[in-house]
Amino acid sequence: MWTIKGIYALGSDIYVNVSGAFGKIVTELIFRRVLNIDKKMSAFSDDSEVGLINKNAGIKEVLVSKDTQYVIKRALEFNKISDKFDITIRPLALLWSKKLKDNEIPSSEEIENVKSLIDSRDVVIKEDFAFLKRKGQMIDLGAIAKGYATDISKDILKVLSIKNALLDFGGNIYTIGKNKENYWNIGIQNPFSIRGEIIGVLKSTDESIVTSGIYERCTKIGDKIYHHIIDKYTGFPVENELASVTIVSKSSTEADAFATIILLEGLKEGIKLMQYYNLEGIIVTKDKDIFITKSLFERFNCVCNYKIFKI
Repeated sequence: MWTIKGIYALGSDIYVNVSGAFGKIVTELIFRRVLNIDKKMSAFSDDSEVGLINKNAGIKEVLVSKDTQYVIKRALEFNKISDKFDITIRPLALLWSKKLKDNEIPSSEEIENVKSLIDSRDVVIKEDFAFLKRKGQMIDLGAIAKGYATDISKDILKVLSIKNALLDFGGNIYTIGKNKENYWNIGIQNPFSIRGEIIGVLKSTDESIVTSGIYERCTKIGDKIYHHIIDKYTGFPVENELASVTIVSKSSTEADAFATIILLEGLKEGIKLMQYYNLEGIIVTKDKDIFITKSLFERFNCVCNYKIFKI
């Protein structure tokens, strides 16, 4: 018996597909925990812990939970791997969001004024408190919080001895066990097509699969398309060879962060990072080339005519 249920949290549709007689109870436990994380880490709520950190930037420390402490600390660790991964990007992201809604592009002056606020070194975590050093600074945990919530949900399933399940947290996938007698078949989104059209299928069990791409949350102004992943150095949506990055890992938090990092860094540096940190993944370039780690090649079934290169 399988139970499939969904809610909206962390800016995404959250689905749990779980086997067993107690599926309904299990999904409710997971949803309660995910909503709790969302309540703490939402950058869109002034009353969340993240909202309070932002509201009190340059003024005072804010008491935060173990969840928020952990996620901020992990984000700062990833910032040391690539300083393009920066949770203080929110003022710049907000500027772009506001302008694009009005079908406009921020001016160079507006971008430069906001860029000065972007610096993870100004994030202070000590004991049970978090603090931003300068007024106007803001953090956004969106590039990692969903991965953390996925990992927490997976841990709940393990504690409850659930042997077979699928978590789909808006692009953050976690496979547990099998789908009946077979491995889970996970489609990898084609970044050049409508949602649901794929470049291939990955056979998967007991791992997280996270994809980050420039095809999400796009706005077209004139002949140019602007996406939501911002390069803090240029102040503009990142421009390089990459269309999407998929990372496969036992840790969804790690997969979430590295998918964004590699998308920001580009093909050459991204491949170096994957090799250095022994990451498994799939990169799709704007030229419609697929770069896949050798460890995934045998269990990836490509359904498009793109060229494939092993890395």
